[in-house]
Amino acid sequence: MNKPTPSLVLRGIAISLFAVFQAALVDVGVVSAQAPVFISPQRVELFDNRRSEVLTVTNRTENTASYELALEDYSMSDKGVTVKVESLDYSARRLVRFSPRRFTLQPGQTQTIRVLGRRSGQLSDGTYRSHLVFRETANDEDLGGGDSGSGNTSFGIGFRFNIAIPVVVSVGESEGAVFLEEAEVVPEGVAVKFKREGNSDAVARVSVRWEKPNGKREDVVSDMVIRIYRERDWIERVLKTAWPGGEPPREGKLIITLSPESRSETDVLDELIAPLS
Repeated sequence: MNKPTPSLVLRGIAISLFAVFQAALVDVGVVSAQAPVFISPQRVELFDNRRSEVLTVTNRTENTASYELALEDYSMSDKGVTVKVESLDYSARRLVRFSPRRFTLQPGQTQTIRVLGRRSGQLSDGTYRSHLVFRETANDEDLGGGDSGSGNTSFGIGFRFNIAIPVVVSVGESEGAVFLEEAEVVPEGVAVKFKREGNSDAVARVSVRWEKPNGKREDVVSDMVIRIYRERDWIERVLKTAWPGGEPPREGKLIITLSPESRSETDVLDELIAPLS
């Protein structure tokens, strides 16, 4: 597996030095509320009968922001963590075009990005995925405008964001499902092994209830979204929770339930009982 790209960049510009820290917000398709721009929708899905999507990007800061866009591949580890890779069996990069590739936004300004799907040719049925990365680039005002006017070297610290959203292309018939394999209590929560089946990424919501020896139940994990990429047959995740009293329970049982991603659907996809001893 390829190593993640470094996240620290140090730039020297004339007599003004500017340290830039890049935070990559990748995986799950949900852009952090801390991000300087708002992107909608936060996940692009293209199908044979719907080959285009329009993204809206809004600068919600008081500063001018410039971005360069690129399609990159991220793979999921067996712990459910995504890391950048140079190649991916189910990459969508050759199936997707987008425009523009760079833009600048004034405070409060909005930019639209058009994402287009190409014809898939001889690809087998299933989903193909890449991430559209919005990489913030330097502006003159970021770099302090060059000379500070004092004749002295100046040093500034600033944060620059890389924001990534998934772009998924469905070819032909695609279907994916998540199942529960096993679970155990650990000090920080509940460790669960999830299994994926099908020719697609799979997603579900997981909830955990603790049933006490007296029959009363208490929610310990509520509606956490679990997504497994197509290249993984299974992942293990620790669902973190604050145990009552600060210690994991030793009596009763845990009831782990999988439900559809949509909250409007109430079906139970899978359920696992984990006795505690």
